[in-house]
Amino acid sequence: MISVHELRVHRARRPVLQGVTLAVPDGAVTYLLGRNGAGKSTLLRAIAGLVRPSAGTVDPGGDIGLHLGPDTADPGHTVRRHLRWIAAGSGCPRARVDDVLGEAGLDGAADTRIGALSLGWRQRVAVAAALLPGAGTVVFDEPLNGLDIDAALWFRDVLADLTGRGASVLVATHHLDEALRTGDRLAVLAGGRIVGEHLPSDFADGASLEAAYLRMIGESA
Repeated sequence: MISVHELRVHRARRPVLQGVTLAVPDGAVTYLLGRNGAGKSTLLRAIAGLVRPSAGTVDPGGDIGLHLGPDTADPGHTVRRHLRWIAAGSGCPRARVDDVLGEAGLDGAADTRIGALSLGWRQRVAVAAALLPGAGTVVFDEPLNGLDIDAALWFRDVLADLTGRGASVLVATHHLDEALRTGDRLAVLAGGRIVGEHLPSDFADGASLEAAYLRMIGESA
């Protein structure tokens, strides 16, 4: 379980997160929604230990698998080399790389340089890297960007597999329809704080998530 309490982060003396409190339960997908610049990526990086908080506490709940987008890998590396580098850094056995290549449908691209791949295939590589450790906590930063229909369906299977084994999953996204379709919980970040938390069932009666989202971020502006 990810536990964040009164988390504050400043960047260049400017507050980015101002007292974020959030619990992400095991065996569930929590979607983190918010406009550009709301601090979603900063929150994920703080959970992963890549950003030092100014105040507050973060407990990722154990080992963490981290997706920070499709452009964090060296474009000169092949897919296999990149995943082996990630595996070595996280203490994973090298054999795990071959497993993840298969799981992500990357077998045929394993020896292709990352810079030669399309955005959608780079996303698959980034997701594969997050899956390598087999961690109990996995966070994704906009993993749906650039995915075609086949890849989006594959990512749904990834989420189902993770929650099926009890992982705590946090996904930052702008795709509200996908959040409703595959999320167990929805959290809205605005003004450096969590300003709303919902269950997808809250919108089953025809209520508009888009309208609620715009109302919440508007009230916090």
